[in-house]
Amino acid sequence: ITCSPAFHPILPLLIDVRAARRSRPDLPVPALEFTAPEDARWQIERGLDRTATAFGARPKGMWPSEGSVSPEAAALLAGAGVRWVATDELVLWKSIGAPGAKREALYRPWVYPSAGGELALFFRDHDLSDRIGFVYSTWKAADAVADFLRQLRRIGEAHRAAGLPGRPVVSVILDGENCWEHYAEDGRLFLEALYVALDGARDIRTRTPSDVLADGPEPGRLEFLHSGSWIDADFHIWAGHPEKNRAWDLLARTRGALVAAG
Repeated sequence: ITCSPAFHPILPLLIDVRAARRSRPDLPVPALEFTAPEDARWQIERGLDRTATAFGARPKGMWPSEGSVSPEAAALLAGAGVRWVATDELVLWKSIGAPGAKREALYRPWVYPSAGGELALFFRDHDLSDRIGFVYSTWKAADAVADFLRQLRRIGEAHRAAGLPGRPVVSVILDGENCWEHYAEDGRLFLEALYVALDGARDIRTRTPSDVLADGPEPGRLEFLHSGSWIDADFHIWAGHPEKNRAWDLLARTRGALVAAG
């Protein structure tokens, strides 16, 4: 069981909205400065506490809202005791330098030494995740499952062909969007067929991130963590447009008034 920060904040922008310009220097920023790292810390803690209350155990990892990460967000997450987070492969390529990156770099966990402590990161296979989120709903369940397993085995074959040790770790993560309403019977047919197929596949193992960190491949080391989300590895969805920047300005004024009022 995992969770997101309590009320779906974009953590890097909540910490400092100007972080939007790291990945998009051309992006206009709000007129007023908005920085609220203490709010971001509260959102993380509240998400963890609420999940622990509901499920009886504190989550070990998080999917930050929209897969949004930054060095500052990583420090807050690690400082809150979060052991691992997940985000999109586009963030990985920006973090390690896409021109020299090989595809197999995606299929392992990574560790980032944040200011709040070490934080493991899992970068999702964008295509495979989006096949479930946006493609397979129009397919017959059996065909969709067969394609999913075929894609997994293709990754395994490429891993072996490259002479790499161990097994590739393929992270399949949906961004929380309710794709099942687009599936027949709300996804029941697809999910049952998928779990039966995975259970019967001797060459594929389902693992939790904690399992992988305990006995999986040695994580890579990230010296730099790109600031971005699962959408284009930036934050243009939430800042930069005149109306969105005006909303940030209104938020800054509202927060300032509340703080001044005690």
